[in-house]
Amino acid sequence: MARLPLSTKTRRRNLGLRNMMIVVILMYYHVVVLFLISYKRKCWKIERRIRTRELRSERLFQLIRESDIACISELRMDRRTFHILCDMLRDVGGIEDTRNMPLEESVASFLYILSHHLKNRTIGKFFYRSGETVSRHFNLCLLAVLRLHQLLLKKPEPIPEDTTDDRWKYFKNCLGALDGTHIKVTVPTRIKGRYRSRKGDIVTNVLGVCAPDMQFIYLLPSWEGSAHDGRVLRDAIHRPDGLRVPQGELLLPCGCWLYKRRWFFSPLPRPKISFRPFHST
Repeated sequence: MARLPLSTKTRRRNLGLRNMMIVVILMYYHVVVLFLISYKRKCWKIERRIRTRELRSERLFQLIRESDIACISELRMDRRTFHILCDMLRDVGGIEDTRNMPLEESVASFLYILSHHLKNRTIGKFFYRSGETVSRHFNLCLLAVLRLHQLLLKKPEPIPEDTTDDRWKYFKNCLGALDGTHIKVTVPTRIKGRYRSRKGDIVTNVLGVCAPDMQFIYLLPSWEGSAHDGRVLRDAIHRPDGLRVPQGELLLPCGCWLYKRRWFFSPLPRPKISFRPFHST
């Protein structure tokens, strides 16, 4: 095979070098473009983080520092009470400022959820936080508030035996008061009808008996919200470990509870319903 001329070899070598330089230049420009895009994206993230922090601080200022009217409307307490609560949660509850969230924002979001019965997604959108962050700080505040129960919750004062109030003579031998309440629950769809109250809520009917010292002495939960109060009371009476009243004692029922028992005391007679004939026309 004949050798190539020197000019051809030179031309091919120059062509290869030129192609290699083009590839190197393209790679260099590609790296520069990627670096500029990454730098611009990083600057955009920093700018967005700064803007979000400013908006978050503005929201917090509107809640706890703008006015007592706004603070009471949104958090159900004035600014002075809010800061007292924050100090108590910091000193006694054990909550501290984190790197990304101050204590005031954590307490404000906690009170905002309780005041308006909102979801953590709604609070996250309001404070520009993730749902996980809102949920975590809500649980921390809840545990801290539970540690303050002896300071925040007033203990009931029992009624003394030797009270001089003449009104208590009408409640002689009264063991306590009996009433019920509806508590909202989440149940399977197939049994929602039984738990729907007359107001349309899915609830459970709970019967409770409270003694004069403000302590519960009997509690019967888990009844359906559609159950009548008298039915719940009959079930409490006929249970093997149900409601028992000692001989000579009475219970003071509230609301529309069953009165046809020897140890149930009705404070007022049932009102008579008057019906006039012209109402039916």
